[in-house]
Amino acid sequence: MPWELQIHHLDIRSVGDATVILALDNNVVQRSVLIDGGRADAAPIVHNYLANTLNLNTLDVIVNTHYDDDHLSGLISLMATANTNVYDNVRCFDQGRPPNNSDYYANAPYRANGANTSFKRGKDQYGNEYIIRAAPKKYEQYVTEIARVNTRVRVTSTVNSFYLTTYDQNDIPTNPGNRNGYTDTILMQWNYYAAYPTINYPAGGLPNVVNFDNPAWLIGQEIMWNGAVYVPGAPTITCIAANKYVSRAGVNAAPAFISTASIYNGPNRRMSDADINDQENKNDNAKSLAFIIEFNNHRYYVGGDIERPQEDGFTNPNTGNFQLGIRDYLVPQSRIDQRVLSMKTSHHGSATASSRTFISQLMPMATFISTGSGNHHDHPAQSTVNTLDGYPEQPILGDPNQRLRHPPAPPQSPQQPNPYYLTGYQNVLVNPPLSYGGIASRTAGDPANNIAGHIKLTVTEAQSQLAIVGQVYRGVVAVVNQINQSQNQNVDPVPIATAATKIGTAAAVAAVLGVNDQGLQAIINSCAWVGNDINNLSVVGAAITAMNTFVPTNPNDPNDTAAEAAKNAAQNVDNGARVGHVGVGASTAIGYAVTGANANVISVATSNAGATQTAATAAGNAATYIYNHIANSINGPDVAYADRQAGFAAAAALGGVANGNLTAANATILACAHALAMPIGADPNNAALYAGADQIAQWITAVALAMNLNNNLACLAGAVASASYYLGNPADVDLAVSEALKAIAVANNTADQAGNAALQAATLVQNDLCNVQFDEIDPNPLNLAGFVAENIAVTY
Repeated sequence: MPWELQIHHLDIRSVGDATVILALDNNVVQRSVLIDGGRADAAPIVHNYLANTLNLNTLDVIVNTHYDDDHLSGLISLMATANTNVYDNVRCFDQGRPPNNSDYYANAPYRANGANTSFKRGKDQYGNEYIIRAAPKKYEQYVTEIARVNTRVRVTSTVNSFYLTTYDQNDIPTNPGNRNGYTDTILMQWNYYAAYPTINYPAGGLPNVVNFDNPAWLIGQEIMWNGAVYVPGAPTITCIAANKYVSRAGVNAAPAFISTASIYNGPNRRMSDADINDQENKNDNAKSLAFIIEFNNHRYYVGGDIERPQEDGFTNPNTGNFQLGIRDYLVPQSRIDQRVLSMKTSHHGSATASSRTFISQLMPMATFISTGSGNHHDHPAQSTVNTLDGYPEQPILGDPNQRLRHPPAPPQSPQQPNPYYLTGYQNVLVNPPLSYGGIASRTAGDPANNIAGHIKLTVTEAQSQLAIVGQVYRGVVAVVNQINQSQNQNVDPVPIATAATKIGTAAAVAAVLGVNDQGLQAIINSCAWVGNDINNLSVVGAAITAMNTFVPTNPNDPNDTAAEAAKNAAQNVDNGARVGHVGVGASTAIGYAVTGANANVISVATSNAGATQTAATAAGNAATYIYNHIANSINGPDVAYADRQAGFAAAAALGGVANGNLTAANATILACAHALAMPIGADPNNAALYAGADQIAQWITAVALAMNLNNNLACLAGAVASASYYLGNPADVDLAVSEALKAIAVANNTADQAGNAALQAATLVQNDLCNVQFDEIDPNPLNLAGFVAENIAVTY
């Protein structure tokens, strides 16, 4: 029977996290897993969802990623729920036995000068000594509640989460394993809530680990079917990180210990082993459990509150060696065909996780963020929102008063966006409610009508077996392969398609030309500097406004022109700081470009303003090519749009030379590709009115030929630019190939056949790889909830 994977992201109306994973066979739940349970006040929400929405009679597995209140307390309350048997047979997974301190034990013994520990004691009024006791801590309540029902199993009860690593004489961290020679002495003789015993610290200050499983014990183990019979083809859940250890690729490769802690408190002053151990245990978030859910080709990542060093990898501060993190384990060499299709941002979208590097490498098509009202941490962080919207964590012209919120287009985001979903709003007391999501986000729920923001991700067995590379990748690969075949070339399509998928049109063309990242970023960043700031003020916009409102006052003054007025306006934005980032002469290049001046006029004026001849030539060429192509477009001539894009093209080309060391030819081609790919106004779909797939292929090929590229390279650049811009859509891939080939005088019939072959290669009968369902506010009319069930096709 067909399997199905469901992942339910619960809106628990506050801080915290709760995720339900179901494996269904023929619509019948076979295994159920709850990862984290929010705070105690979330338990009724979670229980109602499990028992009434999902109709679960029994929950198979509970996972607590770490012992923070907003992940653990709800689990305690759930297991203590009266009049239900849902939680009576759970198998529980967690970090293991935590360190013996007051964070986890109400009556934790103290360690004094490395001697054996004892409980704090007091004396009553008669002089009788007694142990000072307090109410049990959350961890104690957790293990007590598991033990209350004898059919519950805590699988990780003997995992060592108190002594994470030992450093050898070369300061290299190693797994302590099982240390022999001591006995685990039970010091806690009382039975308050049946609390578990603590761990003895023998002389020397380090705890015993004999009879304890090592801190990385859970890594590599499958937990959904743990204790049950696994059925081949069903979804699985495997631990990939625990207690600061992270899975590594390779046969029999031991997990890597990734820590930011220095074991020195001064030059040549190595800390004691006991103090090192205390320091390594301070950050419970970094010790979080992380998992990969696998269902054939579909993979989903979830990591509790795990942090960047574990996700991205980190250079050990003591040895200088870099340890690869989760991203390199899941997606080695950033291969698109090994991408992680969906994920939950760690730590609720906090700035401590989900970096630009991490998201770029995993390339998720659907990302989920657990957040809600009463969220005093302001999750998700703006850096995470910027990343998922396709921007750097700290974008150019980000709003310093709005957590560095990225500016609106144009230009478009420097990288492709990653669609993401939030389980709730930050402020539900305003109308409309305030979401911290950005332009690529959807926020679930309708607070005004008390409709929760639960989000359900469904992957059918058929969907799980589809190719995961995405339409852009597939389309660009088809283009490169057909151009190769037609022109007897052997260009590798993978880096070109990868660049198109992750970044966009200019990056794909840069890969064709062999331009390095510095040159590409110079093109992209130059456009960002002259584009909109958070208040929609742009250098290019200021130049166009000045041109449109210019009235000559002295016809005998050669500088009393619209171009000079536009130049001055561009220079005056932020007192010249923005154009200063682009390069000398940028304001002149922009001012003359927006007026439609020809290449020679722009080049001479820009050179006279101090730009190098190479930069001035590139700016003039790029601006003129773009202006002429757009102003003469057969689909809808628009001089205003031509003015704007010419300004951006001039800035991009000049900046590409000044800051990226590009040749004039490469700067011109890339500037044209990047300028053409920008959205028009508020609706990027309007670009089709000005530049069809056929025209983009023709234009970029023509520009490349004018820059003296050989026919094959020029044709490939044009076809790739067109296919990338139109996101690998098969019909546009057809036009991209055929028109680029015709532009280098390939016979029409041959070119059309190649285009049709590319169309066939880029086409899939089914391209939707999952389904996302949630309720959201219908913006028209406001505050009426609308149910959303959308199939997600992998575009990027």
